[in-house]
Amino acid sequence: MAISKIIGHINPPKSGWRYKVLQNVINYILNPEKTAGGVLAGSVNCSLDSALQDMISTKEYYGKTSSNRSERLGYHFTISFLPNSINESTAYEIIKEFVEKYLGTEYEAVFAVHNDKEHIHGHICFNSVRFTDGRKYRYMKDNPYQNIKGDWRTIIQPLLDEICLKHGQTTLEMDTGVSIDDWTDKDPKKIKKKYNRRKRNEYYKEKKATYNKNHFIQHDIDDIILRVSSMEEFYEELINRGYHYKFGNSKEHGPYLSVLPPTFPRYRKTYQLGDSYTLEAIEKRIKDKRKPLPILPYEDKELRFYVPVNVLRFQYTRYMKKTEMYPALKYYYAKLYRLGVKPSNKKSNYITAKEILKEIRCLEKQMELVYTKQITNVTACQLAIADTMNNLKKEEETLNTLAQNNKPFIGVVRAYKQTLNLKSYTYLSAEHQQQLQDCMKIIKASDKTEAELQDYIELLQSSKKGINKRRKTLNEELIALNAVYKRFNDGKKQDEQPAIEEDFKDYQRVQLQYMSQNELIRNQGRERNK
Repeated sequence: MAISKIIGHINPPKSGWRYKVLQNVINYILNPEKTAGGVLAGSVNCSLDSALQDMISTKEYYGKTSSNRSERLGYHFTISFLPNSINESTAYEIIKEFVEKYLGTEYEAVFAVHNDKEHIHGHICFNSVRFTDGRKYRYMKDNPYQNIKGDWRTIIQPLLDEICLKHGQTTLEMDTGVSIDDWTDKDPKKIKKKYNRRKRNEYYKEKKATYNKNHFIQHDIDDIILRVSSMEEFYEELINRGYHYKFGNSKEHGPYLSVLPPTFPRYRKTYQLGDSYTLEAIEKRIKDKRKPLPILPYEDKELRFYVPVNVLRFQYTRYMKKTEMYPALKYYYAKLYRLGVKPSNKKSNYITAKEILKEIRCLEKQMELVYTKQITNVTACQLAIADTMNNLKKEEETLNTLAQNNKPFIGVVRAYKQTLNLKSYTYLSAEHQQQLQDCMKIIKASDKTEAELQDYIELLQSSKKGINKRRKTLNEELIALNAVYKRFNDGKKQDEQPAIEEDFKDYQRVQLQYMSQNELIRNQGRERNK
């Protein structure tokens, strides 16, 4: 049995010669120590001694020399056999026939059989550009959502099985009992890729997000603790919300709980969420929840629901932690729960929570502009919008002026950048050498030194960056001001705001009274201790 595997595509390195990685792959495949002194190595459409140069020449002939780091220079395949199931010569014939049938009419490729491990296996490296017409190699991947089978299941592995049968070897299905169509689903690595698929840079976006997946689990655990009275009910509520859980024991943390939220790829240990989420802390929080709340002096009246997502101050804005809430505020929430103002029973949604936070930040921006620009009526809002649009127009005019002033130097700047790019290559073709000479002539004719051009480019980039940053800020302000203007025209009563401010003052008064009483009790305790 032989099974093929696509190691991946070969890209340029972050620094150094453009074809360094491609050269390393070819050298690894043709290593004499792994190929019986080069006897088990071969090539198609190119020479073994000059395979790399032949591939580079094909790319240059068809102009496939982009400086993009994501450019694909070649591909790397492997073909593996079961231990003690085949000899080296037969494996070489199978791999050679596979390369000739699959790549031999269009691509330059090198291949070899390695005998340095228990199982005999072969490596194949081929150019990404066809030497016949200059087109690039395209590989079709599996798409289970659209029920599309990729090249591995439809072309590559079936061709390898056919060649193995021809040489008296078994196929993949004969040895494993799994068909090619079902093999992708049986492979654990494929399962991981299928169900744990992430978009590009999604991991880094989650790390920078103010509301990440850990916060999502914390929110659910906090909500469950408020609803249950024992650990048995806590575990039942976890299951009702679609969670899976298991227990473990570590030397550092002792017994711990791991939870798997719905749609999450893996379990999360609760002690990693914070000290308040260890197994011992959760059990203590459920017990402490039954203790009676302190009695506070306040007038019994209808209170509005304030959501302290963040604490707004004159100098800055920051998010409030649960441990920073005053006792009066906790009592205020307890009263709301007794009145029936409770969270909905729907399952929490990570995406919905992020959208809600985005809306809250938009409201924060509107509140900030209302305070800083002293917007009290529709007229003041219209003046603020006109002022912001005027500033935005000035920034756009500044950017246009900068572009006009840069027009005479566009050719010189472009030539200088191309010169830097060409000088970074270790190997230059005749065409590239001619381009480098032409660029040097343009720079020399401009009477500008390379240092002056470098300083000019850095100054131009910093100026554009500053203007674009100010334009982005002004556009955000304009969107927020338009939302404020729309709120003024919604037909809401103007006398609602004084009522809200009056209630908030009552809430502050209760909070200050409670804090003063606590301070008095502390002072009395200190005097007794003395």
